Amino acid sequence: MVINGLGQSLTNQRWVASSGSSSVDPVNPVEPVNPVSTGNSVSSSAGRTALDNKELGNRGLRLVLEDTFDGPFDTSKWNQDVTLWGGGNSEFQAYTNLAQNTFTKKGALHIKPTLTADKYGESFLTSGRWDMRAMYGTCTQSSSYGCLREGRNGFLNPAMSGRITSKATIKYGKVEIVAKAPKGDWLWPALWMYPKSHTYGGWPRSGEIDIMESRGNRHYGNLGVEYMGTTLHWGTANVNRYTMTSKKTKSRSGTLADGFHKYTFYWTEAGMKFYLNDEKIVDFPTPSQGFFRWGNLPGANIWGNSKNAPFDHPFYLIINLAVGGTNGFFPDGVSNANYNKPWRNSDRNSPEKFWKSKNLWYPTWQGDDASFQIDSVRIWQLN
Repeated sequence: MVINGLGQSLTNQRWVASSGSSSVDPVNPVEPVNPVSTGNSVSSSAGRTALDNKELGNRGLRLVLEDTFDGPFDTSKWNQDVTLWGGGNSEFQAYTNLAQNTFTKKGALHIKPTLTADKYGESFLTSGRWDMRAMYGTCTQSSSYGCLREGRNGFLNPAMSGRITSKATIKYGKVEIVAKAPKGDWLWPALWMYPKSHTYGGWPRSGEIDIMESRGNRHYGNLGVEYMGTTLHWGTANVNRYTMTSKKTKSRSGTLADGFHKYTFYWTEAGMKFYLNDEKIVDFPTPSQGFFRWGNLPGANIWGNSKNAPFDHPFYLIINLAVGGTNGFFPDGVSNANYNKPWRNSDRNSPEKFWKSKNLWYPTWQGDDASFQIDSVRIWQLN
C-alpha cells in the first residue's frame, strides 16, 4: 500500500513518482474465486471453524477484536487517521474524522469518499488553507505537508475519505473481515496490516501485509473491481521484494462490489495463508533460509537469524479507501470504460487534472455503492 518501490521527489505540496511503472500488479496467474453470497449473509463466526482446525491444528486462538458495527463507530476499538499526506503514493484524498466519511449504517461500517468542494467550496482547492489540527482537532501524519497545505502553493486534495486503524495488534493469529468493495472510478480500497513498531527500520524493512487491495473501476483492463491483489512487502531501504510474494485473484462471478465477501488471513511462524470466501487464494510459506537470503537482498542481513522476519513482530489492521494516486497502482495506458485516465503518473499537477475531469468519473460514484462497506471484523491472537 505504501509507495510500492518507486522513487519519490517533493514538488510543492506533492510527492511525485520519479520513475513510473506500467503496473504494480503481481506476476502470478489469476485464479477466479466464487462469491459466498451477494448480500450481508456471508458465513462468519467468532467461534472455532473447520478451517481453523485445518490451518492451525490444535493451536488455540484468543479473540482480541470483534466489531460488527451494529452501533455507533467505536473509538475504543479504532483510531482514525486525519491527514493530507496521501499515503506515500500521492493519493488525491484527505483523510478526515468527519461523520460524512466514516460512519455506521444498517449494521455496517461505511468509508465513503466525498468531494472537498462540496464541503468547502471549489475556490478552496486553489486558495484555501487546510489546517488539519485547527479544523479537525488532530493530525496523525505530518509527512509531505500532511497537517497543513495552502491552495496558493499547489492544488489541494480534491476528495475526502476515511482510514481507520485497529488498537488491537497481533503477532501471529487470524484476521477475518467481511466486506463489500466500492464501485466508482479511481477508488482504491484496502485491507492491510502494518507493524506496530519499526523494529527493523522504516518501510519496507519492518514489513507490510496487504490482505486485499482493489480498484473501483468497472472496466479498467484486467485491473477493475472484479480483481484483488494480496501482497507482502519486505526488503531493505532501497529494495522491495514484493513481487516475490504477490498474488492477483479474480472473482468467479460478478465483482467484489456486488455483495459481501469474506477475507481470511492466517499467520503463523511457518508462513501466511489467505482465503477469499473460504477458498485459499495463496500461501506464502516462511523461506527455510529466511526472507533475506531468499530475496537475495544486498548488504548485511538486517533481520539476523530470524527466518520469518520482518513478519515476526506485532501488526495492526488498517482499513481505508484512497482515491487515485501516482505510484503506478493505476497504471497509465490501460483502457478504461468510456474515457482514458485523466492524469499521467508523471504529472506534477495530477490532483488538478483529476478534479477537472470530474464530469467523467464522478457519475460512477453512486451513493452507498461508492462506499467501502465492512460488515464485520474479527482478529485473533495465536496462543
